[in-house]
Amino acid sequence: MPKDELYEKYARYYDLFYERKGYPKEASFIVKILKRHRCRKIIDVGCGTGRHAIILAKKGYTILGVDISKEMLKIARENAERENVQVDFRTVDMRRLNFRAKFDAVLCLYETILYNTTHEEIFSTIKSFNRTLRKGGILILDFRSFLDAWGEEWKKEVKLKRKIGERTHAETYKLKYNFFDQTVDRSAKYTISERGRKKVLNIRRAPIRKLFPQEIRAYLEFLGFKVLNFYGGFDLKLKNRPPKDWTVVVTAKKVKNI
Repeated sequence: MPKDELYEKYARYYDLFYERKGYPKEASFIVKILKRHRCRKIIDVGCGTGRHAIILAKKGYTILGVDISKEMLKIARENAERENVQVDFRTVDMRRLNFRAKFDAVLCLYETILYNTTHEEIFSTIKSFNRTLRKGGILILDFRSFLDAWGEEWKKEVKLKRKIGERTHAETYKLKYNFFDQTVDRSAKYTISERGRKKVLNIRRAPIRKLFPQEIRAYLEFLGFKVLNFYGGFDLKLKNRPPKDWTVVVTAKKVKNI
């Protein structure tokens, strides 16, 4: 599993780049699922800077945040302290979760599952989720669909620009689909402009796996889960509907130990 410079070398910029990400909306969706299945003890796998975990902790959930990046977890602890909320953050590889206590729910958000680029890694990670959950526990994960990525020659350049107060962000992503590996190579250029000063960061991103809903279903059901629903985004109204953008959310229940 290759390292991603955004989560290591440039981790301190992560919240800056994603400060407009819809964490509250996503957390609201997650809470509805958790309440439906009476989940109180949660593990957030690939928690990053802790944004989802902190919101859920504020709502009274017992939550453990784990990530492979020590740099991201350092920022997560700072964010939790700033928000005056207690969250346990630990450095753990998602493929090697091994806790004595069982959890009611596993969260794996913001396409974290896609950093497993081989079948072996995906199997290891989902088995890891299985042994972490109690029987009947719930898995909530999202993945990017890459609906337009087809063919060995598929390439795409995505440009985004947004203004936040006096600061302007410009982002350019270069994507290339590897047909036989079913992976997407990525590089990113971030330009931050504020008060006449400009900072440019060229960041090497780790490749991610392209997955389809039927693949996700096959992996989960083979490894002890029952798929409950797919959603075309973080909205209950989008159950079993295609995504509005690239995000697909799946909920599944652990039905047997593996």
